[in-house]
Amino acid sequence: MQVFAQEKLSLTDAVALALKNNYSILNFKNEATIAANNNTAGNAGLLPSVSATASEAMLQIIQTKYASGLEVDKKNVASVISRKCGFKLDCV
Repeated sequence: MQVFAQEKLSLTDAVALALKNNYSILNFKNEATIAANNNTAGNAGLLPSVSATASEAMLQIIQTKYASGLEVDKKNVASVISRKCGFKLDCV
């Protein structure tokens, strides 16, 4: 009784098996698939982009009168009463 550890491969089968399991070829196929998926109008910069900004601050004047008669005026304290808003639309 003869027992073989491996089966014999023809040259064609060996080449086909090597090509099937070659990591460089598999990696190239994956990169080609990713590139095809990323080939969109948005990734090419053809879609419009929208951005918006907003800010708010308050400027206060605080006047304090003490019982002793001392008066303290503080200007530009802590916040600014002005509101800014922006909107931008870029089309290519």
